[in-house]
Amino acid sequence: MSGTKTSASDSDFVSNIINTKTSYLRSSNIEEASDIECLGIFFLKKKETADAVAGPDNYLYFLYQAVIENDDNEEDVYFAFVYSDGYVTSQGIFDIVHDENEKRYSCSDDYDRIYEEAIEQNETQYRIEQIQ
Repeated sequence: MSGTKTSASDSDFVSNIINTKTSYLRSSNIEEASDIECLGIFFLKKKETADAVAGPDNYLYFLYQAVIENDDNEEDVYFAFVYSDGYVTSQGIFDIVHDENEKRYSCSDDYDRIYEEAIEQNETQYRIEQIQ
């Protein structure tokens, strides 16, 4: 899958999130993110089925890859950022529900695991469209 390089503001945003969680590194230390790349943006819309479970009407998932480096280690790390219940106001402004910020991202050194948690596990309840 080819990725899209992010803008400076996207990179700053991802770097700030990355630097708040260190569980993907073998040792906690000051780390830097580089080579930040968007691997895909996915829109998930709840299917209207008789067996639908409760939950958000829709999700936006942003999947990123970055090289994370500290004094002891350097490795590729993958991130999934999720935003639920996107909507457009009567003024034409797109927004999302602003809750549970601590649950908005996950990270791993295994892309398949991140993709499965973010996208594949939702296939039965949501229609999935890759928009980038």
